[in-house]
Amino acid sequence: MLDATGDLSGQWDAARIGQVFSNLIDNAIKHGSRDMPINVVLSGDSENAIATVHNSGDPIPKDDISHVFEPLRRSPASSAGERHDSGLGLGLYITQEIIQAHGGGVTVVSSMEEGTTFTVQLPRRRAPA
Repeated sequence: MLDATGDLSGQWDAARIGQVFSNLIDNAIKHGSRDMPINVVLSGDSENAIATVHNSGDPIPKDDISHVFEPLRRSPASSAGERHDSGLGLGLYITQEIIQAHGGGVTVVSSMEEGTTFTVQLPRRRAPA
């Protein structure tokens, strides 16, 4: 499901922002419940664009949540003992680096009750260097 409201324009590198969404949505597909939708919500105000990508399914373990943006971190095995992907463990690291290079931030919250939500905040205009 996609829900978009407000002004979503900004001064960003379109290819890199596309990579951010590709990484986040790909992770939601790989790690989310097959029976539940992935929700992408975009909103904009005068200063920022905010995007959330949410999926249901097994949460990120509490001990791992503070490390998900570190390079070469891969997801643990699922409850069935299978790996969710054969990635290199760089997607979320690259995502964070791209967002920070644009002057923004990315966070994650994850629980069994609420699912997993990645939130990206991007300033609509870059601050002067």
